[in-house]
Amino acid sequence: MSWCLQAGRIFGSGDWPCEESRGQTAEAAALSGATIDAYRIYANLDYAAMPKRLQVRLRLPNIEDPGMLAASVAPLLSTGIEQRQHLLEACDVVTRLEKILELLKVRQQAA
Repeated sequence: MSWCLQAGRIFGSGDWPCEESRGQTAEAAALSGATIDAYRIYANLDYAAMPKRLQVRLRLPNIEDPGMLAASVAPLLSTGIEQRQHLLEACDVVTRLEKILELLKVRQQAA
């Protein structure tokens, strides 16, 4: 379970005070694919060369829900708490995926 602080209250992922929006749009689906590709490059992963057990454990290529993908990738990023908090606070899935992609691209350029 992930936790975050908003307006002095601590929320778990199950009781988050905002409802996700635009999670089932074509734009979110396209951004999901781009996020998986960018994360693969960021983490230097070759899913095809991995043993099946490790592929199942990482699961990223198999997550079809864009909101779930964003929630799964965000904690894997080498970013500060403040940036992760901004990601968690974005109720709009498209916006969250765009922010994740931006962070991934910045990290790739720095490498």
